[in-house]
Amino acid sequence: MDLHFETPVLKYWGFKEDPFEDFILQGESLRLFVCRHYELHRLHNALNTRCIGVYGTHGVGKSSFLRKFEKKIKHTGLVVAYVRLAGSTEKALYREILAAILQCHSEKKIKTGKEFKLNSREESKRVDSSIRVAKELEFGAVSVMKAGVKQAKEILSAPHDEDSARLLISKIIANTKTAFVVIVDDLERMEYFLKNRISYARFIAGFVRTVGDLFSRQGVAFVVSLDKGFVDQIGHKMPHDEGEALFSFEELVELPNFLPQELADMIRKRLNDRKWGKTLGDFISPDAFWGLMLATGGHPRKGFGVLRMAMQYVEMRKKPRKLDMESIKEGLKGRPDSIDDKDLTIVQFLSIPGSHSASDKDFQKAVGLGRTSLLNRLQALTYRLGLEVAAERIGTTTKDVYSLPEIKFYV
Repeated sequence: MDLHFETPVLKYWGFKEDPFEDFILQGESLRLFVCRHYELHRLHNALNTRCIGVYGTHGVGKSSFLRKFEKKIKHTGLVVAYVRLAGSTEKALYREILAAILQCHSEKKIKTGKEFKLNSREESKRVDSSIRVAKELEFGAVSVMKAGVKQAKEILSAPHDEDSARLLISKIIANTKTAFVVIVDDLERMEYFLKNRISYARFIAGFVRTVGDLFSRQGVAFVVSLDKGFVDQIGHKMPHDEGEALFSFEELVELPNFLPQELADMIRKRLNDRKWGKTLGDFISPDAFWGLMLATGGHPRKGFGVLRMAMQYVEMRKKPRKLDMESIKEGLKGRPDSIDDKDLTIVQFLSIPGSHSASDKDFQKAVGLGRTSLLNRLQALTYRLGLEVAAERIGTTTKDVYSLPEIKFYV
């Protein structure tokens, strides 16, 4: 049964479901995945290394990307042990990894040599029970407190801890006859459960060392998700009194924010999946779209949040069902992101047909900036919005001319 709430804003816009719902794409919902072809290819090529980090800002779509990657490499015949961390501390990391590997082994996806006796079903019970009881003890659950330590020990006659989990993982990898990939999703969430970034750095350093020292074998790769802010610090020294975290990933794959055409494709795909039945340009004006890009920089979660609030603004005021600049600005209220008026004026000027460069007097006058300041803005916007730049020769002089990338709004 298809269950949904028919809220006023959805009814006004003619949707049965929210087109910009924020969730991890997996399974059937992977049909909504767009772009990232280069990053997927890079990550696939990096599997001959031991430990690969996938990083990006919070909400950029790392989990959806890893689910897409899982599907992609499964089609090639590779086995994937997928771990989406559920623990609230760092103390169950290796047990959760072990549980995923044992599941693959019990399903006969991962095969080990006959001389290595592994009862994966029994080991799975041990590790699952140890994780469950550890969580209950961690939170001081009433059921465990009443049962007492004696009952917990009876449940776990030989529980796995992190050391035994590491050891068993290393033995499985040493004896495997199957190439496989371990994907550890949401590893960056551990930063929230550790005291500070230094502790988190040491935790990651320990993990990478473990992969290199205990889990290293050709044909087995570990892919983990990381926060961009943390990756930016890799290679930097920690404060003197805290020592220095010495570690490195053999390969790092960044998931940047989306370029304008990519974000447009994402919005269009979400609309079509909700039976919009019209064009992207019927939903949002080009001017409003560029305002959205300027404010969010192509960040999908931020962009979807603004679109939802803008749609609500339109519904509450019973305006025509098309997002304009006013509704986008209203959708930004109360959020940390905003539209820089100078940048908006530059984009609006670039939307006028013709050749535009920082040396054009009309351009400088329209935006209220001198040549150097305008050039700096244009260069920054080229990075953020993917402005198209071409060299134009006039006599003996060559100048860079800028234009907005073409977005197909009415197809």
